Amino acid sequence: MKLSTVTRTTIVLSSLSLLLAIGGLFISSGSKAESTEQWQPLSRLVSSQQLTQIIADNTAPSANRAEIASSAVGLQKGDLLIVDFETSSLCGVGGCAISGYRASTGEQILLTYVRQASVSQPIVEFIERPGAELPCLLIAPPINTPARGLTQDTLCYWNGEWVTEDS
Repeated sequence: MKLSTVTRTTIVLSSLSLLLAIGGLFISSGSKAESTEQWQPLSRLVSSQQLTQIIADNTAPSANRAEIASSAVGLQKGDLLIVDFETSSLCGVGGCAISGYRASTGEQILLTYVRQASVSQPIVEFIERPGAELPCLLIAPPINTPARGLTQDTLCYWNGEWVTEDS
């Protein structure tokens, strides 16, 4: 049985469409997994001595440091390590505490409060800016910031300090 040219063309185009659709699903699921799987337990990113120091640097002596250490997560890109403590004991009206460290030296270079814009949105995302010393951070602006109509701020590390850029 011979297939007509139209039938063969239809089969080929349908097959290509199906392959492209399946490929698109793999690519889109891969990029989602990459952005959500970057956060890891902080204990996997730093030594136990560094973990103890990070928790001590950011909590009161009366805090349950073992509990905070077990809930803390980190996100690292290049020489920047961001720590989200993921505990209500380090949250307040201004949001929840996050810290930034130079991974190479252990120097704390950021302590701020960030509120999560929505449950579906990460508390912090890395973005690249040409010339910035470290990856920039995309975060929800603090509650005490005057309303500028922005839902996120961009913090970039320039000349040894964090600067807010207009998004």
